[in-house]
Amino acid sequence: QAPIGKQMEGTYGLALIAQRQGKIDQAENYLLQARKLAQSASAPGSPIQRQSLSLDITASELALAKGKNEEALQIAHATLNAFPQSYAAGVAMINAELKLGKTNDAINWLKARTRAQPNEVVWWTLLSNAYDQAKNVPLRHYALGEKYALEGAWPSAIEQLRIARSAGGADFYQGSSIDARLREMQRQYQEELKEQSKNKPG
Repeated sequence: QAPIGKQMEGTYGLALIAQRQGKIDQAENYLLQARKLAQSASAPGSPIQRQSLSLDITASELALAKGKNEEALQIAHATLNAFPQSYAAGVAMINAELKLGKTNDAINWLKARTRAQPNEVVWWTLLSNAYDQAKNVPLRHYALGEKYALEGAWPSAIEQLRIARSAGGADFYQGSSIDARLREMQRQYQEELKEQSKNKPG
């Protein structure tokens, strides 16, 4: 008889495979088994307890796939409360909020998160999706620009900010922020080009 931790991992693995194949009901059954095993073996602080984070996130994703959006959001909220640093829980929560049309909630959380973790591509990507859903054209392109800048794709980043600037619809404060960021990106891009030409063999 395999130890419970191994059984749980195996069953969870089967749940993920079924999820990838789009067999959502089958995935839910495996996940239920994995959770029962986790509960029976879970001592506080054990590796199994940490793995319960993955189980919860998968449960939220499966609920979303079945159109149980409220349930998906509740699970993601609870998971994020238990593991505030979890990226996957944050992503699960935002995906559920966007499905439910809670666009403002998603935008407000992501704005705070991009301020706290400005170098994380995932938050800027989700923020651009949220602004897209809110039909906020300038800020959608602004968020995309920040994503491209983090990826080092300066020409694409600058292009996105130019689109954001010319789109109209931004208020004075947002327009000024976009302008300032565009100038900053252009400066960084120029510096990078200078560095590259300096380091060229010749």
